[in-house]
Amino acid sequence: MKAAEQGLGVAQFTLATNSVNDAKRLLLRIEIYKWLSLAAAQKVPGSDEALASLESQMSNKDIEKGKRLADAFIPRRTDVRFSVPSPVHPSNEQSKLTW
Repeated sequence: MKAAEQGLGVAQFTLATNSVNDAKRLLLRIEIYKWLSLAAAQKVPGSDEALASLESQMSNKDIEKGKRLADAFIPRRTDVRFSVPSPVHPSNEQSKLTW
């Protein structure tokens, strides 16, 4: 799920298709629709077909909800934080990068 939230299309497709078997509740279908829409926008193979199949099981109103979720999606980016001690000097024990 983390990779899907970061915007990786293949992860969005995988998350959605793995969840389809469990899509008994409507809210879950709307969420799956979001992920499939995002994957389809990135041209992930199979996502268009999976999206069409899911749409056939949803009302127009619920499809619109899924589209709104996809439109509102903002990928999360992980922060890579590290520090570089200054000044770098061989006698300074902290002269190495800290990740």
